[in-house]
Amino acid sequence: MDNIKSRPEDFTIRVRPMLNKDEDWTGEIDVVIITSPQNPLGDDDYYQVMHICKMISSIIPLMEKDSKLRESVNNYVINDLDKDYNHGITNTSKVENVEDNVIRINFKPETQH
Repeated sequence: MDNIKSRPEDFTIRVRPMLNKDEDWTGEIDVVIITSPQNPLGDDDYYQVMHICKMISSIIPLMEKDSKLRESVNNYVINDLDKDYNHGITNTSKVENVEDNVIRINFKPETQH
């Protein structure tokens, strides 16, 4: 993720887990929408995109109140989203070894060996 460059028009939703003194997650998160002062969007476009970000962020407290919504979102993530997300594994990756519960994957394309 270090190679992801931010652009002036970006809207970033930062999710920060709250940690206790032992640096264990407390179960709480801090959600913030971050934009650049140099964002080139006009006022109307800016506020429309900000509204979308607020809608995305609002799902968290809504899921706390509505168990059906939480279950629906959870099922969508498990049954649809996770299947589409490849976790950085491309067609050029190769399973090199499987031993017990350890899987070794080579993420380098064949031309980089």
